[in-house]
Order: sequence, then structure tokens, then C-alpha cells
Amino acid sequence: MRIRGALVGMVVIAGGIWTPPVANAGPPPPCQFTITAPTVEGNAVTATILSTVCAAGAAPYLSVACLQPAGGVIQCTQSRGADGARISLPFQAGMTYTATGRGCANWVFLPPSPGCQTLGPEIASL
Repeated sequence: MRIRGALVGMVVIAGGIWTPPVANAGPPPPCQFTITAPTVEGNAVTATILSTVCAAGAAPYLSVACLQPAGGVIQCTQSRGADGARISLPFQAGMTYTATGRGCANWVFLPPSPGCQTLGPEIASL
């Protein structure tokens, strides 16, 4: 039996159903990163991006931490290497803050991996 026309979505093979593989983002990133929720420390609100674990032969190369007060301008800072990025803004009571960021890693002796891990948003009303 010959099937004519375009097949869309799935094909019946030997009594079963075959669906084409779903495209994925590729292998997991070489390192995993975390973001802290905005917290008050003295007279400042801070958020931090840290590398939590890296595969053997991998290392973080860039962390970017951003913090935005509600209705305000987003501000970011970055750190190279294994040091985490930490952003601090003056604390204003009753304000809502949003922390976002990204962590980038690479395999040792290779150029940076193309995909950085996007983090956040972490939102806190302080």
C-alpha cells in the first residue's frame, strides 16, 4: 500500500504511531546558576547570581545580576569568572523589587557556550 500526499504530525508504522522527535535546546549548560530574591541588607536591597555546580571540565565565565524597583530603572552589574554578580540599590520601604540575571559558562579551553542561563524574575515587596 502506498501513502500519497504529505504526512503531517505523525506516521503509522507497523501498527504503532511514530511522532517525529521534538527539537530541544541541546545539551544542558556546562554550569548551573541561581538567583537570590531581593533582600534588605542594612540600607540596601541586594540580589546575587551564583554558580552552584559545574560539570567536570567546565567553569562559569560571566554572571549578570539586575535589580529593578517598581516603576524604576533596571540596573545591572556583572562579574567575570567564578565570582558571583551582586547588585545593590538603596532601600526604599514599601517598594517592590524585581531581580533578574543570567549566568554564562564554558568548557575549559573552548570558547564560551552559546546559551546563557536566564534567571528570574524573583520579586519581593519590602
